[in-house]
This record gives sequence, C-alpha cells and structure tokens, in this order.
Amino acid sequence: MTSLDGEDWQLRGFVGDEWQWHLKKPWAAPGWLPARVPGSVVDDLFRAGEVADPYRMRDSRLAEWAAERHWVYRRQVRVGSAG
Repeated sequence: MTSLDGEDWQLRGFVGDEWQWHLKKPWAAPGWLPARVPGSVVDDLFRAGEVADPYRMRDSRLAEWAAERHWVYRRQVRVGSAG
C-alpha cells in the first residue's frame, strides 16, 4: 500500500474553473507551491511565504482571500507492476 502522507505534494490556487486549463500543461510549469498532506491550504501558503503567520495576532485576516479560490493538490506517484 502506498501512503499519500508527506511533503512531496504541490498546490496551486485557481479562480473558478481556471484549473481545467492547466491539466495538460507540463509538470514543471511555474506557479505550483510546495505542500504537505495532511495539512491545510493556509498552512501551505504560510510555509511558502505567501501569507503572514495566521496564528500571530490578527494576521489570519490576511489569508482570508484563500477561501475565495479553488485549490488543487498534486503529487507524482510511481506505479509499479503487480507480481
């Protein structure tokens, strides 16, 4: 069984259905941020330097824009042969 936990994930935010335009782009296309699973979008944005520390005073308000986007997580997975 393959565990999906880990820090080898990526995340990207999109407005509306914009994410569908990116399905056929190369894996190395820019705009993806490092992410981890389990986790949260705001935590991943904080670790990537995109938002202030949400646990510091009222800085969580600076990340409220994240709820207005659609977020996609991705990870490359190696599929082996059975047997």
